[in-house]
Amino acid sequence: LLSSAPWDNTNSWSDKRRWVEKYLPQLQRKCLILSHRKDLNRGSYLIDDRAHNGATDFGEYDNQEWIHFGSERFPNWEEILKYLEC
Repeated sequence: LLSSAPWDNTNSWSDKRRWVEKYLPQLQRKCLILSHRKDLNRGSYLIDDRAHNGATDFGEYDNQEWIHFGSERFPNWEEILKYLEC
């Protein structure tokens, strides 16, 4: 899981971790990456609702695509899962 947290609020980083542990307990331990440069991470897809912290740049690399959650094309998880053929 790749996410960002407000840079100027140092508590937000640990708050984000606790939120993930509470609401996404199925994730394996130590599978959270907090970064303000999402474009530096490598993977096939980045699903993000905001065009900040490298999200728009993510799709500029070969074999990577930014899926803009909440956009007209991807308004909800159902459409994203359909697109990813899950």
